[in-house]
Amino acid sequence: MPRMRKDLPPRYYLTHFYEFLAFFEGANKVLLNQEAIAFIDRFNALDEDKKCIIVRAANRKYAVIDRNQFNYAEIDAPQQQIDALIEQGWFGDITHASLHDIAGV
Repeated sequence: MPRMRKDLPPRYYLTHFYEFLAFFEGANKVLLNQEAIAFIDRFNALDEDKKCIIVRAANRKYAVIDRNQFNYAEIDAPQQQIDALIEQGWFGDITHASLHDIAGV
């Protein structure tokens, strides 16, 4: 029997990430260290296209991503978004990655 595939709304993953971050608002913020708070503040300052790139990258199996696979219809100019995120320090060069980051070993 064929399985029916559920169509997800564009940027559903960003909505879920916002829900995750909402857990740390208010009383739960005390659970975070300053580095985590700074990450959330930096993330919230980004436009939605850049947020989508970051969340998509975070959902990957490995820390190293192939930027050529980041061409999603719901993200405007994804390659330019990645370039801007590199300039802002969100992504780095593969030469700084560990073997674990590259292959999970």
